[in-house]
Amino acid sequence: MKIKPLNPAGWTRRWFCLITLFGFGLLSPGTGPAAEVAPSSQWDKNLLSVELGEVSVQANSLQQAWMEMGGNYLLRANLYLDAAAYADRTPFDFHQTNATGKDVFDAFLTTYPALTYTQDPLTGIIWFHPKRVKYSDILSQKIRIAPGAGAVPMYPDVYVPLCNLLAPKVLDFYDPTVSKSGSFLIDRETHKMMVLYAWLYDVSLPAGIYSAREILDFCCVANPTKAFQIYPEYYPENRHPETLVLFPQNLIDAHPPVPPRTEAVKYWELALGRPTNGAPCLEEIRVAMSDPDPTKRVTASLYVEACFMNYAPIHLIGEAVGSEQAVWTVLGEEYAEWRDDCWKDARADFFGEMKQSMPRLDDDLKHIKNPNLALLVSLQLPREQPDTSYLDAMVRHHTYTAADIASIQPELYRMARASATVRDKLRAMKSPVPALSPAALDELANTNYLSLIPTAGK
Repeated sequence: MKIKPLNPAGWTRRWFCLITLFGFGLLSPGTGPAAEVAPSSQWDKNLLSVELGEVSVQANSLQQAWMEMGGNYLLRANLYLDAAAYADRTPFDFHQTNATGKDVFDAFLTTYPALTYTQDPLTGIIWFHPKRVKYSDILSQKIRIAPGAGAVPMYPDVYVPLCNLLAPKVLDFYDPTVSKSGSFLIDRETHKMMVLYAWLYDVSLPAGIYSAREILDFCCVANPTKAFQIYPEYYPENRHPETLVLFPQNLIDAHPPVPPRTEAVKYWELALGRPTNGAPCLEEIRVAMSDPDPTKRVTASLYVEACFMNYAPIHLIGEAVGSEQAVWTVLGEEYAEWRDDCWKDARADFFGEMKQSMPRLDDDLKHIKNPNLALLVSLQLPREQPDTSYLDAMVRHHTYTAADIASIQPELYRMARASATVRDKLRAMKSPVPALSPAALDELANTNYLSLIPTAGK
């Protein structure tokens, strides 16, 4: 199977985000209603047993070795370093013709014998940490998660509030107000912090009391290409090794292999079944992105994100069979690779960008017959200012059931959380479906789901 490379036109912002991240280094997708139980990842639980084929990793330090394992082979594990481990500059050199994930991790521990790893029995997420540090002591602060945290954007609504609760003991790597590390992400025009698109994916948090480490695990369960590194704040001019820096790591390969990484394909297989020719072809991805099951749609999007540059949008969308498959694929591609530009109404222009290289979309949008797809597009397009009268008429004449809304709730809630325009339009529908009640829509404007439980005696 020949997988076509990404057309670079119009993707300058995406390259900047990815280069920035690289310079520093069966899943339960986090969509839909808030999780009633803690989410877990069969993909992570299966990580150690997967046969990767030939593996070759050369690195000059512990941290670089960790990043190479994750970036080149999608061997996702979080990394906790104390002061002694952070200073380890021992080179790592591993070459094996037929290696499993466990082979690679065991070699890592052989090279860095002060470390061990623990696989969380609940979520399946793996943590490397010093043997002298108890796994249960890693970010053990207790956090209360309020009900209703379904399909919330990870960085602004989970990660940043968590860092704020843990400050000043834990600092966000990307926040220039507390750490010099994030100063390079200041927008020169607005002088405000830029949010990287990669961290705007959806997370659904279970209500209850969890440790800060467990909340990071939930963020990992929701997306296979995301990991976290924790290390002491050890800047030469301001040494505070007792203060920790939390660094989100994006596990997207800057030089993607063909075919896609074994672990990316395994993620697809566990959720959607074995592809017909080794790795999912363009048509298999389009079929999954237009499936009535929202879990299959989000899985396909996260797979495409994990295979950045393996699948070109111009072919993935442009070669779709039929108008509705094309538009569903646009929405799937939007979630996979364009989250930042769709986050605020003033910047939402994904359909406009795509129509420049794929004029067929103008006609495709006029031939939508599925009322669920019509509702989603009628909510997205007003943020980009084109006429939606045809879609609006279809929405007005269709009585949406609870099953209808459940089938599109991840996308619908994602748009509604990001946009007051979308929430107002949903209110105007006056739907009897509980998920679209005034109280439910008001809750979608909430960004305050986490609170710190004070330590006894303080």
